[in-house]
Amino acid sequence: MSRVFFKETMEKLSASWQGAYCRELDDASWLLVFSQDLTASADYCPFTEQLVLFAPVITLDSQTRNANFLLRLLNANFSWDETKGACFAIEQDIVALVWRHPLKALEHVELQDALSSFSETVSNWKPRLADVEQTAEMTASSVPDNGLIC
Repeated sequence: MSRVFFKETMEKLSASWQGAYCRELDDASWLLVFSQDLTASADYCPFTEQLVLFAPVITLDSQTRNANFLLRLLNANFSWDETKGACFAIEQDIVALVWRHPLKALEHVELQDALSSFSETVSNWKPRLADVEQTAEMTASSVPDNGLIC
């Protein structure tokens, strides 16, 4: 399995799937647009030979980058049944869901179903994290000026 297999798989998906707009960014990355507010990248990881899906869920600001919110985000990674195997990650100020799958096993998985499931999972988590983010903002605004969280 290789970058060539990844590219061929994504080209077939792009040609036949109506569930999202797919566009090749380079030989190891594709943009997937499920809706106006839901995009993802599909990337080939040569070190692990995996398909890696990355979808932004929310953007953090200075108030939501606090221990309470981040702890709740880490705890959400234990919700395997609710994330369907995806994990939350933070890249710069973007909280994203990340899902990895071995390329060699793609022949045994219906990729369209996996991508649809991933997009549904992201869609379900967006409002949930927005609620947690709003709670974190209220908590952050009540923190004393010395920055201590009691």
